[in-house]
Amino acid sequence: SVVDSVCRTGWIPPTTELEALLDDLLTELGVHATRQKTFDWRAPVPMVVDSFVEDHRFIAEADGRLWHARVEAMTSDRRRDLAALAHGYETARFTYEMLTVERAQTRRVLKVYLAHRRVALDALAAHGFDLSA
Repeated sequence: SVVDSVCRTGWIPPTTELEALLDDLLTELGVHATRQKTFDWRAPVPMVVDSFVEDHRFIAEADGRLWHARVEAMTSDRRRDLAALAHGYETARFTYEMLTVERAQTRRVLKVYLAHRRVALDALAAHGFDLSA
């Protein structure tokens, strides 16, 4: 059945409408993203990101107003972004407006970014940098 095949692949549904919009955007761009990816960089509490594009070493976060409007949440998010950057992963944050009203522009800019990111990572790999971690 469809349910069985989805469960076997480890598919995780988006937890919010905003995350679903982000997932759709990434799918439109032809990139595979893992939802709710966990990293152990911030022990003892693991870091969970909305969407992780492994082959671009890229994290995409859907930032809803209710959670991200609070100063302490914004500070926590920036700490997470910095921890990811220290491990070679770049983060982009997307608002509701960016994923709806400005979707076409967001798609164009993200497509350009992903192409540049791929070239940069390929160049690093060609010079012997280990990008597997």
